[in-house]
Amino acid sequence: MAINSYLKFLEATSKLEINIPPNGKRVLKEILKRGDGEPCRVQDIISMQEIASQATLHKALKELIADGYLMLKADPRDGRARHIQVTKKTNDLVQKVSKLLEKSAK
Repeated sequence: MAINSYLKFLEATSKLEINIPPNGKRVLKEILKRGDGEPCRVQDIISMQEIASQATLHKALKELIADGYLMLKADPRDGRARHIQVTKKTNDLVQKVSKLLEKSAK
């Protein structure tokens, strides 16, 4: 039963048109895992070398921002630092995937 649900989920998500490269998906996943707690800063992501090099992470961030999945906001306490925020586009994508997961589990 669980395998069948998982296969249904994989099939359903493969039909979604998500043009995010693998490194971008990893970065987005890390940002989403943090939730609404402590704001995620650009430097927090760039320092995640277990995912990729700093240059690769910076490129992934720039692409996610350019594609409308993320936006940057100045840190109110430190004007040099930037906080990363998810956009409505990201929230909509998460909602779609969540609904597909629920539907696949039935």
